This record gives sequence, C-alpha cells and structure tokens, in this order.
Amino acid sequence: MHRSASRSVVPCLLAVLFLSYVSFRAQAASEAQDANSQKPASVEAKEAPFRFLGGEKIRLIVPKAIGDPIEQLVSDDGYIALPIGGAVNIRGKTIPEAQEVVTEALNKEGNSATRVFGAIAILEVPPRRVYVGGEVKLPRPSH
Repeated sequence: MHRSASRSVVPCLLAVLFLSYVSFRAQAASEAQDANSQKPASVEAKEAPFRFLGGEKIRLIVPKAIGDPIEQLVSDDGYIALPIGGAVNIRGKTIPEAQEVVTEALNKEGNSATRVFGAIAILEVPPRRVYVGGEVKLPRPSH
C-alpha cells in the first residue's frame, strides 16, 4: 500500500509544481507589465535654443524707429548695426536675449519719448562645421 500511495502522490506533486511554475510566470509577466506602464513612453531630448555665432542673415524690425525692416549680416564677432543706438553685440545670445539687447540699445539715452521694441527674424544661418579631435570609433562625414 505504501507503493501505491507514493505513485498517486507523484502526479499530484508534479501537478502542484507545474501550477506553481505557471502562477509564478503569470505573476512575473504582470509585474513587468505594471513596471512598463509606469515608465514614460519615450524620453524626448530637449534641443538647445538657437544662439547667434556670427554670419547669420537677419531682419531687424523696429516699427516705431525705422518703419521698414532692415536686412543685414551679423558680423563674425557678433555685432549688428542699429539705425539709432549704434552697434550691439548679440554673439552667444538666444533670439529673445538678442531682442532685449536691441530694445535696450534703442531706448537708452532718450532715443525716443516712448519705448521702442526691436524684433529679430533669422533669414539664413550659415553652415557650421564641427571638428572632433582625438580617437574616433567610426569616422564619417556629417551632413
């Protein structure tokens, strides 16, 4: 009787082991799905804001001071000429920062009885070359 009892226990143990394995796999899959649903769908890289480096073709718009927009190139050292207020340096500045520099220059020393605002529109950006020094794993030209 002992042998027949052990023969009936073996299938029961196998069934319990199988059901435990299936239950474990289902729980692991469920936890993985929960973990994936809590992660952000995608991580977006933030692009750095445009900065003036010289050579850009811009349109300077100052309605109260000059009327028609003026097109000009930003000099290599970052200067632009204003119709009033002289030249200002915008090298390394973002578009809003450059517009603030232009607005401040137009309004300094009593250039106008009312506040004059300057706006800048970028018409063309020269191509930029980037050189990498040192060891490069996979050299290739940039497009």
